[in-house]
Amino acid sequence: MLTWFYKRLIPNWDQYNDPRVRRLYGMYTGSFGLAVNILLAAGKIFIGWLSGSAAITADGFNNFADSAASIVSLISFRMATKPADREHPFGHARIEYVGATVVGLFTLLIAWEMGKRAFNQIISPEPVRFSWVFVAILAVSMVLKLALYAVNRKTGAIIDSQVMRATAIDSLSDVAATAAVLISLIAGRVTALPVDGIISLLVSLFIVRAGIGILKDTINALIGERPDQALEERILAYIRSNPNVLGVHDLVVHDYGSGRTFTSAHVEVDAGRDIIELHEAIDAIERKLAEQEGISLVLHMDPIVLDDPQLNALRDEVDALVRGMDPDFSMHDFRVVPGRDHTNLIFDVVVPPEYPLTDEALKSRIDRQIREIDPHYYTVIVFDRTYSALPSNEIRR
Repeated sequence: MLTWFYKRLIPNWDQYNDPRVRRLYGMYTGSFGLAVNILLAAGKIFIGWLSGSAAITADGFNNFADSAASIVSLISFRMATKPADREHPFGHARIEYVGATVVGLFTLLIAWEMGKRAFNQIISPEPVRFSWVFVAILAVSMVLKLALYAVNRKTGAIIDSQVMRATAIDSLSDVAATAAVLISLIAGRVTALPVDGIISLLVSLFIVRAGIGILKDTINALIGERPDQALEERILAYIRSNPNVLGVHDLVVHDYGSGRTFTSAHVEVDAGRDIIELHEAIDAIERKLAEQEGISLVLHMDPIVLDDPQLNALRDEVDALVRGMDPDFSMHDFRVVPGRDHTNLIFDVVVPPEYPLTDEALKSRIDRQIREIDPHYYTVIVFDRTYSALPSNEIRR
């Protein structure tokens, strides 16, 4: 149903990486959320005043804060689609993360206000007026909030929007909050306990949990978290699909917001092939990924010698030695430089970022095992820490 509406409202509705299309998705979804939240806020605050229920009034103010969050969402979508400029050469898409952070802060603010009201209602409880009309209004508000949750969740998945995911979580917490208020309204008929205040306090704690979850997700994105593993696998599939690519390593994915992904990697190619032909093949991979995925890719060519049996045998032996130390290790850029008194083995080793040993300790262990092959071998090793969600040996294969 939602897709049916989008097909008719949004030109080129399936071009999700197009900033203009993303902005329309955000504007329509944000406007729907703003209208629903204003309606619910006005209705709940009014019936909260009529009934004398602190829980219903607090729930209404929660929806009022959601209205402000919807406005933040609309503004962030409009700003996020601004084109790159001199001060922001990677675009403005990360503004969506800022918008999601503001939504999380609004959620915590309203939880604080609800908690204060709930505490006062527990200390000094006031009678709550019951009406089946109030029950019906709260039930309808839950249905509307579930619809808002579904719309934001699906749209957030379609266009990969952090601010919409945050809004969806907030809407779902509102459903739980209103359900709790409904329970307190009915329970107040059969007990003299300050159920209204107790339920309101529990709701505020639940909303605190939701707000912290939103902030955690968006702050991780702003700081720089590991890229999505499925995305990395797609990128590697594009690169490996070219028969000129013999191996891949040093994959780095930079996320500057949805639709603004920049990637770099090193690809191993046959040193005996024509450099112009290889360059054209690498350019073709970069263009294909940009056209089909909207990802900017930069590839660096690493030539490897394939027609030297002695070098290949030594490379395989050292590679097996490195992998034998830890299955998550991988080796690349292997070269041999003979000298009068010794031979230098030059290569890079990729290790997990959390690996406990220092580079010096690792080199000492590798050196001891290399010297067992030949005491005249000396190593020149560069240790890399992987930036990928995939193990280095999965990228290297």
